[in-house]
Amino acid sequence: MGMNDSTGMHINRQQADIGRLSQINYQKIHADNTISKLEAKLAQLEQALAFKYSGLAFAQARA
Repeated sequence: MGMNDSTGMHINRQQADIGRLSQINYQKIHADNTISKLEAKLAQLEQALAFKYSGLAFAQARA
């Protein structure tokens, strides 16, 4: 194996590493977006639940 073969293999490994890092970064962005959507949905459900129970408490207080 000559010097050029070794250098070529090293460059290929670097390109593969860059590819893996790009894929990991994409997955992280996707995960962050999913978490943000879930947090927003949770806040919406918490608000709906609080509204439901505030109405129930008001009705019970009047009874």
